[in-house]
Amino acid sequence: MGVQKADMAGLDRSTLFLIFSNLVTLVVALLEGWELPAVIWVYWAQSAMIGYYNFRRMLSLKEYQSGLFFMLHYGIFHLAYLFFLFLLFRNVSALDAWSILVCVAFFGLNHRFSFRQKLEADRREKPKIKTLMAFPYARVLPMHATIILGSLFAGRTWGPLVLFLCLKMIVDVVMHRKEQRLGRTRH
Repeated sequence: MGVQKADMAGLDRSTLFLIFSNLVTLVVALLEGWELPAVIWVYWAQSAMIGYYNFRRMLSLKEYQSGLFFMLHYGIFHLAYLFFLFLLFRNVSALDAWSILVCVAFFGLNHRFSFRQKLEADRREKPKIKTLMAFPYARVLPMHATIILGSLFAGRTWGPLVLFLCLKMIVDVVMHRKEQRLGRTRH
């Protein structure tokens, strides 16, 4: 169990909070009748947060050159996505915008909490820098695939939206758990 307390299912608090954040987004999306663009904005923001906290983590490990390379590459990648989001999905209602911000805030709290736990673990066992650089990309693959294929689902029933949200949550949790366990070397 280590520093993190686990519940009976073996999930630590940051994993449970990640699941909760995804469920909040799913519930808000269903209650507000969101279409895909609103969800994409939430997950783009989550993806940007993952990159930000990963960059900070690299800096805390004194991996400045790798951290700067990561932030430059990941940042350019996300600026390009931001351009496409504004181009394709800029028509979000004011109510949806507030709801999006609420969902983003839940993910922000989750990633800040998780970041603190990772820093504690990094003090015990240093993570491999290659692993740190790769995990954020794997965590956001569902969002990237959805942006690329999103036009296929535009205006459809809530079924594809729920499917996407559930798949996103599963990938989030699996990658979060793998990141917690893999890629560490002893000091």
